[in-house]
Amino acid sequence: LTGVLLRVVGGPMNLRRQCGQRDMGIRRKWLMAALLVLSLRVQTLLNFAFSVSRQGLVRRAASETASIAAEKVEKPQEEERPWDQLAKTSSELFEDTSEFFEDTMSAAFERREEELAAVTEENTTDIAELLQSAGSDSVAGLQEALSAQAQSLSSLTTQAASLATPPAEFLEGLSAVFRSVKEVEERVATVVGEAVQPGQQLPDSPSEAALPESALGLSVHDAAARRGADGGWVVPIQAWVFRRNNRQHRIRMALCRKILIEMMYGITDVTDEQVQRYEDRGRLIFRTLAFRGGERNVQLSIKFDGEDEWRDLPQTEGNGRVEVDVSVPDKVAAEGGSDGTLGFQLRIEPKKGEDVTVVARASALLFEPDGLMVISDIDDTVKVTEVFLGQDMVVRNTFLEEFRAVSGMVPLYQSWAQEFGANFAFVSHSPPELQEPLRKFLVDSGFPQAPVFLRPLGGSKEERLSFKQRTITELLRQYPRRKVVLVGDSGERDPVICADLLRRHPAQVAKVLIRQVSPNSSVKAEVFNGILPSRWQVFADPSEVTLPDELRDLGSVPGILRYAASIGSAALRGAASVTPGGKTEV
Repeated sequence: LTGVLLRVVGGPMNLRRQCGQRDMGIRRKWLMAALLVLSLRVQTLLNFAFSVSRQGLVRRAASETASIAAEKVEKPQEEERPWDQLAKTSSELFEDTSEFFEDTMSAAFERREEELAAVTEENTTDIAELLQSAGSDSVAGLQEALSAQAQSLSSLTTQAASLATPPAEFLEGLSAVFRSVKEVEERVATVVGEAVQPGQQLPDSPSEAALPESALGLSVHDAAARRGADGGWVVPIQAWVFRRNNRQHRIRMALCRKILIEMMYGITDVTDEQVQRYEDRGRLIFRTLAFRGGERNVQLSIKFDGEDEWRDLPQTEGNGRVEVDVSVPDKVAAEGGSDGTLGFQLRIEPKKGEDVTVVARASALLFEPDGLMVISDIDDTVKVTEVFLGQDMVVRNTFLEEFRAVSGMVPLYQSWAQEFGANFAFVSHSPPELQEPLRKFLVDSGFPQAPVFLRPLGGSKEERLSFKQRTITELLRQYPRRKVVLVGDSGERDPVICADLLRRHPAQVAKVLIRQVSPNSSVKAEVFNGILPSRWQVFADPSEVTLPDELRDLGSVPGILRYAASIGSAALRGAASVTPGGKTEV
């Protein structure tokens, strides 16, 4: 799901590995088209940047914005593929690029819109008139920042023109673009600061080096708690401290949307609501890729419902994350929990002399050793992603559209929770940065509450490919007496992964269910060679799914014995016919 962002960050050499030899040429043309449309010769861009004067900057933006708006009203937008723009004349290319720079300026000024509006409301001064009061030196600095941005874009285009460019060099070129747009943001802040209060810089300017405590955010995963050796509970805590980026870095976000979504994938029919959704979700990804600083060695503490005292956790690592098992006495879980759930809070300890405290809340699902656990995929299993329709549809459904549940899966999972007493866990290749919107989607859709295990962005290729199998294997190890149903889809590698897990753990994995996402994404029968047909099922309609009746009461000893008898020896079948009290069941 993060390929749309990682493709640029990873460099053009990744195209060969991701797309294969057959599609490599097409992908290369798309990327080059995207970057070439944004680029001009350095001298042309320099001329454009230095032609912007203090008054002309405001007047040109205002007049051309009005002209563009009127043109959109008068005639419908022409449908055009990104690579068609390569056929335009150099003057038209200049027009496209100047529009991009105007968008860049607009995004940078938009962050300061509230400060400007506050001043104009007090003295009825027009914003354009207000900006003209900025000092000439600050405007000249903004012009220099624009020219530097032009140079960095031109350099990035040159690097992208050849697939032989080492990824490290491409990353450095991309970093230079990011540094240039940050410089534009800072220069705009200076211009606005001088306009509002001549000679003084706004106190919350992004050029300030200090990072206040309130600039950090905290995200916590729901946890699957298990019984410990002392009879209490072990709660695996996963927390993430990140630098907040709300209403910041609008230029970087716009740059990635321009290159990746509009030009590489040809998605141009984007509404304002979808742009906002892209920014909200894209920022979550960029917390790891770009917006860094201040998240290392942060002290966290935890308190479970029913406890009076906060307990310190290990400090965060360099990536801002901490993973640790926390023991909870059974008495605390009994007093503070309800319906098999124990809530807890994490907080960032305030620094000495500061009152700002960041708190996040999550839940520990108390999974007893016995019973049925359903381990489910997310994308195209319970959430519509449509991987089988191509990456452009994945991009649209991941970053632009509201998340939607696969028809029939919510009532299916609810029926398993009610009739079989099942607990649930979700394992997905989506990145942990999307944990918040995914958890909200699952809860709002009506799926049973469950921990969500997501694949980190980093790691080797082998680690990424084996993530789902390793995660499910660890869950099987932590709950050795649980019977498990694995649910996936036919769009990717789920059938192979689930079949392999069933072969390795036949006593634990009771059944594999694969949703067929389309007629063209069928599951080959040989994937399940050697496995009884009753142990796996491919379905298109969730109403077709069946589970063995033996799984209904696995929380009781007789139920466990009956299930064991269904897959075991004659001795087990005999034991299953006798209750623990020695009476034979009817």
